[in-house]
Amino acid sequence: MPSELLFSTLAAVKDESSFLHFAGLLAAEHDEGDVPSGKVDMHKPNWKNQTIEDFLLAANAWNTDAKLAEMPRPRPADLWQLLAKYLLNSRGYD
Repeated sequence: MPSELLFSTLAAVKDESSFLHFAGLLAAEHDEGDVPSGKVDMHKPNWKNQTIEDFLLAANAWNTDAKLAEMPRPRPADLWQLLAKYLLNSRGYD
């Protein structure tokens, strides 16, 4: 799947429906060329975190390191966009 499609879909997230569409594309990106469990697929460089455990740990680490709650900026009017970014960044955060 071209990254442009994933990022344009991310930019369009504004509600539950568009978030679920984005999450489906993110899952499809991961499933392309799937590899046996526990092995890193070098053809999916954006997906460093192959297991759900690693993905969720990375999600938490990214959120903590980014200090999103402390940033002096307006929060998105719709938190679906923030949640979509949270998932996207979790796929490769170390």
